[in-house]
Amino acid sequence: MTQKINYVLGVILNSVKDEVAFLKKDRGPEYLVGKYNYMGGKMEPDESAQVAVARETTEECGLVIPFGRWWLFAIYKCAEYNLFKYVTDCPTISEARPVEPEEVFVK
Repeated sequence: MTQKINYVLGVILNSVKDEVAFLKKDRGPEYLVGKYNYMGGKMEPDESAQVAVARETTEECGLVIPFGRWWLFAIYKCAEYNLFKYVTDCPTISEARPVEPEEVFVK
């Protein structure tokens, strides 16, 4: 039996909840390339989902949001993978910038 892959996804809102950070995927699974998505990715072995979403956010848009500031709001489970969905508010959301070669937006 193969082990499921665990992924995280992080929704980053500004403090008054009227802006959100997202990116346009230019790599990854074919069904995501060219699409808009939130920050996230694959969890590392022995890494908690909260730590993973904080790490992925820093890697993808440069925002450093401590893992304790992320709140789990949904878990999607299917045969192949688990997806842990988190949300946070970030007063410095306007500082989000591309770190990887993908466009980052705050709207």
